[in-house]
Amino acid sequence: QQTSPATAQDLFPTGSSDFIVVWADDNDNNNIFQVYARGFNPVNGTALFPDLLVSSFTKNQEYHPDVARGPGSFPPGGDFVVVWQVDNVDGTSNIYARGFLGDGTEQFPTMIVNSTKGKHSFPAIAKDVTGKFVVVWQSDNGNDYSNIYARGFYPDGTTLFPEIIVSSVVTSISSDQMLSPVTDFALFQNYPNPFNPGTRIKFNIPKDVKSETRDVTLKVYDVLGNEVVTLVNEEKPAGSYEVEFNAIRHSGGVRNLPSGVYFYRLEVYPSNGRTGCCTETKKMILLR
Repeated sequence: QQTSPATAQDLFPTGSSDFIVVWADDNDNNNIFQVYARGFNPVNGTALFPDLLVSSFTKNQEYHPDVARGPGSFPPGGDFVVVWQVDNVDGTSNIYARGFLGDGTEQFPTMIVNSTKGKHSFPAIAKDVTGKFVVVWQSDNGNDYSNIYARGFYPDGTTLFPEIIVSSVVTSISSDQMLSPVTDFALFQNYPNPFNPGTRIKFNIPKDVKSETRDVTLKVYDVLGNEVVTLVNEEKPAGSYEVEFNAIRHSGGVRNLPSGVYFYRLEVYPSNGRTGCCTETKKMILLR
């Protein structure tokens, strides 16, 4: 099982134009994903080096790799840096980076990019003509708020500038993140769709003039109508929310769902026990 590909090409004026592809791979079918990379000739697509295991973890899930290229002559081409997310067994996650030369040999070893403990996710990376690079990511340091962070590095992986907060607006990053106030009930199509392994579901809870909150449930079902997981089951104020669903690993107990059609259903009731309900169901497709 392979997912989350990303690529970078050496397009600098003095570069070789070769490109690197990275992806998350469960090649031994143990439901543990690791990050791989492979380089290619830009002319005929032949491999510059075979599949390369970027990460060295064996029990932690590894997701969302990204890669950046530096300039270099061909062969072996410019150096490159891979970043990725590692989920820990205690519920936290870290951002890691590792540097390579154009032929796939190591330039600097695996290192942690973030400097604080928390839920760090969705890394991205950019590299300049001198080889210096910047990593950005989303971070929740345990206070139920997220910010975007950045950190700069020299080509050898040493710090160029320390971790900084990029965003200036504080937003909630609970698993069902409230985005903004709304007045209309709505359940939106998940994105991406089809998906593998993760997707996001956005929904709106309308304001009730007689109640500050609503009882909200959001559940996923298979084609036979069997409940797969409950994503939301609690009182919530009016607003726009977003939930992440992962078919491989989810806090509700989901493990390695097969490909197929699934349905997600949103139900919103007045929290004071009065009658009246808003419901909607949508279809999503998992492609493994």
